[in-house]
Amino acid sequence: MDREFDMRKRSVKILKSLRIPDFTTNVPLAPVEALRTRHEVAQRLLALNVCGALGHGCPNALATKWIESEGGWNWFSREERAFLERGVAPLDFTYCVHAAWAIAWMLELVDEFRPGKLPPQTLIRAMPDIEKAGSSKSFLSAPKLAERLEIYQKLDEVRCLHESLRHWRTTPGHPGDITRRLITAKYQRLPFEWICSGIEWDDLSVAIT
Repeated sequence: MDREFDMRKRSVKILKSLRIPDFTTNVPLAPVEALRTRHEVAQRLLALNVCGALGHGCPNALATKWIESEGGWNWFSREERAFLERGVAPLDFTYCVHAAWAIAWMLELVDEFRPGKLPPQTLIRAMPDIEKAGSSKSFLSAPKLAERLEIYQKLDEVRCLHESLRHWRTTPGHPGDITRRLITAKYQRLPFEWICSGIEWDDLSVAIT
């Protein structure tokens, strides 16, 4: 109970620092259970890296060639793979950088992750450059996974942030940029919910609104 109290206390402190009203009364604490493996998490980051590159203008043909050379088709979610293979239902890949920052922190590739903030410019250096045919092999073998309780702390922080923004948007006087902030919070939350559950990425993306 003391651990749970301390965890929520830190999450509420972040809300106050961001000047966001506290609507965490009904936000459940995540149970401390098994996490996905380091290898699974690294593969998810590689998939997000490709999607982010596409969102910033990388040609689809170049991306698919890199995926094939790395044997990486199984890294991608159903929706991501459908877009890459057939170009159907174009996806908004702008979220990838927010989710990638969270996962890079889990893999200890960056020093910090700050809920509600924008990722650092240095994030790109933590991942293979697909336009230069950077190899994924050393990347997949190198990262470590952060401590389980540290990951659950961050999950509580992003869960509280996202839920408080959702409730704030329904009240009078909320800021004009709240929709952008809510989308950012959703995609910061998504990787933490994913690593702490057996639910597929696309299903979580639909469930977290």
